[in-house]
Amino acid sequence: MPKRGGRANMNGPSGSRFVAFNDLDDRDDRDRDRERDNPRKDRNTRRVSFKPSLLQYSGGIKRRMAEIAIRSHLEDDEDMGDMPGSSKPDNTRRKGSPIPRKKFGNAMHLSKSPFGWYQISINNGQRYAKEELVNVLQRAIQPEQLIPLYWRSEKNYISFFVDDHRVAVRLDGLERAVQMPDGFRPYLRVRPSCPSTPVNDQLKARMQVVMAKRYNAQTKALDMSSFHTDPDFRGIFCGIFRTPVMAAAIEIMEKNIPDLVALNLNNNNLSSMEAFKNAHTRLPNLRILYLAENRIPTATHLIALRHVPLIELVLKNNGLCGRYKDNAHYVRYTSY
Repeated sequence: MPKRGGRANMNGPSGSRFVAFNDLDDRDDRDRDRERDNPRKDRNTRRVSFKPSLLQYSGGIKRRMAEIAIRSHLEDDEDMGDMPGSSKPDNTRRKGSPIPRKKFGNAMHLSKSPFGWYQISINNGQRYAKEELVNVLQRAIQPEQLIPLYWRSEKNYISFFVDDHRVAVRLDGLERAVQMPDGFRPYLRVRPSCPSTPVNDQLKARMQVVMAKRYNAQTKALDMSSFHTDPDFRGIFCGIFRTPVMAAAIEIMEKNIPDLVALNLNNNNLSSMEAFKNAHTRLPNLRILYLAENRIPTATHLIALRHVPLIELVLKNNGLCGRYKDNAHYVRYTSY
């Protein structure tokens, strides 16, 4: 009989007393592996997160620009216009694609300025003398005549104005087609704009000449409609929609035609009547005032005229006209 506590049963077939322990160790390892299968799989499974990755902030601007460039390139290649059932309209641009630039010879139409004036800006134009730059532009737009007005040179650009729509259109079509003697191609930007004219003695003298020409002594009426378009203002912008310029005009009326009865200010882009404060004392005989085709938004902008004893006030085609239900309502609220 074997002794108590003996280990004969643990001996394996090979007779080695350590074989049974080895088998147990192997089985334990296999059991631990099976028990750990699920936790290991969980640890190896990629977790889905909707939080923004920190990597996307590294060089984010460059990456975004690259994505836009790739997307626009792919969208340009995907021309679906010839496929049946396609309803893509012509001249459309996909979201995110770059805005197409104008091309020389196929330029977009320059919108017409309501005042007939245009501003031209040239980047890095200050590097050249005025005469040199004007001569190059003049040769490029022949036979049109370039007369640059209100020339101004800044740190990084130069600007000037022209008062001819045809010249402005020719300059707008040049873009980088102009080349300077050193090979530089200046970029021209043309937009409708009018210069800020200083109210000086020169402007007042020109205004007085034009007003004298337009005054009718028999009817005591002064026609200042579309005043800035008068040919005698060639090279000078005289926009009476600016309060200082309108005040200068009233000063000329007060000194030279104090018996003025009728004043026509149609089509001058007026939006304020601030210059007419105290007009009842400066122009005591004024009875008729035409303000049609202007930009007066509300009746409150006419409060400066409340003491002027007008018997006829014309406000046709102003912003305030659309604020009233009918003609009777309009007359009631604009009568003084």
